[in-house]
Amino acid sequence: MMRPRHRGAILLYVLVILSLVGGAALILTAACGEMAFESREAYVEACGRDLVASGLAWAEHHAATQEGPLATEKTLDVAELAAPRGAVAVTIRRVAGRKAEAVVHATCRRGRRLLDRRDTCELPDSP
Repeated sequence: MMRPRHRGAILLYVLVILSLVGGAALILTAACGEMAFESREAYVEACGRDLVASGLAWAEHHAATQEGPLATEKTLDVAELAAPRGAVAVTIRRVAGRKAEAVVHATCRRGRRLLDRRDTCELPDSP
């Protein structure tokens, strides 16, 4: 009695396993790319929030210690804030009959993502 030959069975199994591994790698690569994009977005948003908060804190302190009109724009040093290619500009305006307000213009860039944010906030009354 002759035994049938199964020479191609092992090769077929190897090809199926390789295609399954390739499909899994393709799915994982797409997921990793999406995670990297979302982490970049979250990082830039966090930098923007930090820069605006720093600008508002500076404006509150500066408005409390200064008197007279303050309508000039001041660019703050952000080198120690770990904001790559970031900048903060603050303008404090005093309007007659109203509280002082601060306009904070923050920019932060990472890769091709640029955050350009301008916030206006009323400052608390000076002591």
